[in-house]
Amino acid sequence: MKQKLKGTTEFKVNEEKRSVVCVVVAHGKRFFGVAKCLESDTFDVEAGKVLAQMRATVKQRQFDLNLTREFVATIKEAIKMKNAIDKLTEKINSVEAQLHVANESQTPNYAAIEQWICEEFAPEVQGWICEEFAPEVQDWVNEEFAPVVEGWLTNEFTPNVITEAVDSKVNELETRINENVNNYLVAQKDNRYEGIDKMLESLTDLDSKEEAIKKLEEQQKKDTMFEGYFAVENMPAKYRPMWESLNDARKIEIARQSKMYDFTKMGILESFWAGVKFENKPTQITESVNVVNNYHNSIAAQMKKMMHK
Repeated sequence: MKQKLKGTTEFKVNEEKRSVVCVVVAHGKRFFGVAKCLESDTFDVEAGKVLAQMRATVKQRQFDLNLTREFVATIKEAIKMKNAIDKLTEKINSVEAQLHVANESQTPNYAAIEQWICEEFAPEVQGWICEEFAPEVQDWVNEEFAPVVEGWLTNEFTPNVITEAVDSKVNELETRINENVNNYLVAQKDNRYEGIDKMLESLTDLDSKEEAIKKLEEQQKKDTMFEGYFAVENMPAKYRPMWESLNDARKIEIARQSKMYDFTKMGILESFWAGVKFENKPTQITESVNVVNNYHNSIAAQMKKMMHK
């Protein structure tokens, strides 16, 4: 059951709960008043409406009183500001009058002007800045400007800067590594060719086939890195070129793995080499010169086999 009065008051009657609720709408807000009948009393709807409306009206009047107090405080501040402005206006007029007199007499009273600025004008301006202007600016910075800047730094600026820095360093490092590797490979290739040429020249100067074989045997004996490794010493010929293409680090790794096998059994040696991956592992650019010597020894061994045929 609802009843509206003047479009600003509304009643809600609940006969089961023996209560009446009054809603007063004012200032864009809703103020509630409740009247509930005791079980020992007779439920009177009209009396409940009056009581509920009184209670809602009390809340509305309290709100009106608070608004009035705020309005009065604002008026007082405005009056203070007006008085300060009037004083400033009066002083400015006084200064203008003094300046006018000074212009006429050509003897301006700069001391009086300076004294007024220092003693009266400046303190008024400083007080207004400290008490009214600065707090508003500070609140705006803390509540609106700072969160926006912080969000931009966190979500946009910082990730972009980090990504650009990392990409730049990675590209620079990759370029330097590629240049070093290419230079090293070119140098190794030139050294190998130069060593082969020197060995062929030394063999050309020998007088007999026996001297050439002896020279090759001496060159081959220089490679003692894998002496005692059965798998390396008895490597099938078809794996030798791939073996010679490996670096020392990979050769040593394969030789150490061979120690785990029993090559006295039939077919183990062939099975071991068939399962080897002839791929170099990444190593530092500063490899030992034994790589070149091993390659020379391999060439010498192959030439010796050709001369024995």
